[in-house]
Amino acid sequence: MALVDFRVDGEQELREGLRQAARLLSAKGRRRLLEGFGDILERGIGEAFESERAPQNVAPVGRAASAAGRGWDKLAALTLLNRRKAGGGAKILQDTGTGRHVSRNVTSNHVEVGTPLQYMLYQHGGTNPYTIVPRNAKFLRFMGPGGPIFTKRVDHPGLPPRPFIGYGPREVKSMLRWVSAQLRRAMG
Repeated sequence: MALVDFRVDGEQELREGLRQAARLLSAKGRRRLLEGFGDILERGIGEAFESERAPQNVAPVGRAASAAGRGWDKLAALTLLNRRKAGGGAKILQDTGTGRHVSRNVTSNHVEVGTPLQYMLYQHGGTNPYTIVPRNAKFLRFMGPGGPIFTKRVDHPGLPPRPFIGYGPREVKSMLRWVSAQLRRAMG
């Protein structure tokens, strides 16, 4: 799984709740708590895709921080044209649906939520400009506005960051409610 490790910093109330939970909950209870956090974070990722907007606090990959809390950059005109010709839509990062796949790993001590798709980290954090050259042919072929284009190289401007792994105030509030509910449950 292509994971990025980051922590919910600056949320003192949540950290205190987690300290209490660590003291009061069994390993099974801590795992249940973290499963709930995973659910909350996964819903947040889904909301980022639906709204095409980055979470307020994003996993630190590439230039993702520069796009935190903002709408994702629009698709390039040629990308939109080719999608429409192929019968696709204009939803960013969602033409096939494979990029929305989220993985989770939970133990009694931590939860990891991320994407199993390495290329989605390039979408999350953006890329610098790069050159594309053919590997198994003499020319690259792609569709342009007037039909097929054949060339020996393409200087790509790079991908803009479109962060989707992260959290915002809503997720923190949901986590606080979840910690409270699990502590109440543990105390009977």
